[in-house]
Amino acid sequence: FWLTGFAGSGKSSIANTIAEKFSVGSDRCLGSSFFFDTSKSVERRAEDIFSNIARDLAGFNPEFKNALVGIIANNPDLKGTSSVRRQFEQLVLEPAKKVAFPGNVLIVVDALDECGCDAEDER
Repeated sequence: FWLTGFAGSGKSSIANTIAEKFSVGSDRCLGSSFFFDTSKSVERRAEDIFSNIARDLAGFNPEFKNALVGIIANNPDLKGTSSVRRQFEQLVLEPAKKVAFPGNVLIVVDALDECGCDAEDER
């Protein structure tokens, strides 16, 4: 689901509400949430998104964690890479292909346009 709108139209509020709703109780399916914020640009860089999502998914699903540990062990240079594409492919996509998730998994990313990444990273 891709939510678009003008600045100040409430997209971040909706993203926060969705993340909160699906983080607890019988509706729990929030695998991860990542909120970019220009006022915290040092803390929330594009290079951090997929390592954070992978860490959250590892806490959400033990099978994902086991698959991720194997990938990191076989690719020790992965931790230092700034390639967002490589991080997505190896930290999120590859372990997810090895896991059977019990139902839907929600990942909320807010304000991606505020990540400060260049065109190459955006692909």
